[in-house]
Amino acid sequence: MPDRAPGPRKAEIQKVERGVTPEGETVYVYELRGVTPEDGILLSEYEDLADAEDAKQRYESAE
Repeated sequence: MPDRAPGPRKAEIQKVERGVTPEGETVYVYELRGVTPEDGILLSEYEDLADAEDAKQRYESAE
């Protein structure tokens, strides 16, 4: 059985509100979610957008 689905893999980054700090600042995380082959599956979460973009690039270009 193969380790990954055949065909290209696609993902999207979604900014999700996680709550509010005691200082009143809104806390967000960036979720990397699969689009192809499984729509909406949560792949990982990141506190930083740059980290999420890096993970997206690695996910989509992995062979």
